[in-house]
Amino acid sequence: MDNYNLLDLPDMQIDFNQPVSLSCGLKNQDELMDYFVPYLNDWSEHQYSIHEFAQKYVDKFSLWSANDIVPIMEVAKTEELACFRIYINHPSGEVVFHCRIKTKGLVQ
Repeated sequence: MDNYNLLDLPDMQIDFNQPVSLSCGLKNQDELMDYFVPYLNDWSEHQYSIHEFAQKYVDKFSLWSANDIVPIMEVAKTEELACFRIYINHPSGEVVFHCRIKTKGLVQ
């Protein structure tokens, strides 16, 4: 199943009023999580759309669908749990971001 850069999909808004989490199973998971958490806090604090967040930090990491976990287009229809892969440039690796998206007021 193909994954897509979230900048190539319609923009969405994360529902930060619902629980969010990060996961990583790589050897450098602590380093990756410690690196990304301040960006996640910024995202939550400023309520950026996915596109705004991805564009703001395009030189640090990229956001991708995780269709092998949860198909993104189904998520947009149902407000189910969404999973995104976040590929981090340095330190090198990826984390998986688990969240819910808002369907009302989606940015088109």
